[in-house]
Amino acid sequence: MRYPDIQRQLHEELDHVIGRERLPTLQDVESLPFPQATVYELLRVASIVSLAVPRSTTTETNIWDFTIPKDTIVFVNLLSVHHDPETWKDPDVFNPSRFLDGAGQVIDSKFLGEFMPFSGGRRKCPGEAMV
Repeated sequence: MRYPDIQRQLHEELDHVIGRERLPTLQDVESLPFPQATVYELLRVASIVSLAVPRSTTTETNIWDFTIPKDTIVFVNLLSVHHDPETWKDPDVFNPSRFLDGAGQVIDSKFLGEFMPFSGGRRKCPGEAMV
């Protein structure tokens, strides 16, 4: 309701690809770039959890000017990552098109290191494969 243009575009793409005779299936995802980009944008804006699952450093680690000692518990602030103005243009604006390339196709989220809706690393959420 807050974004009628986005809602209209979603509806048009669903009608064009799926029609009104059936419900969408997982096999349709590849043919629905704008709805898929909208889900990505929802995950970015909402940041389902604001802090990732805590991790522990296995060695002394340097990040920028900071030294993090071995065996330190580390939290990643996912909300901050997803709303960083140095990474995301107008981070507080809901814009699914940021996940589409120039041809209107979905940018593979694996290539967006700044997009971490399910945390990161080897132990991120197994549900990520569903998106």
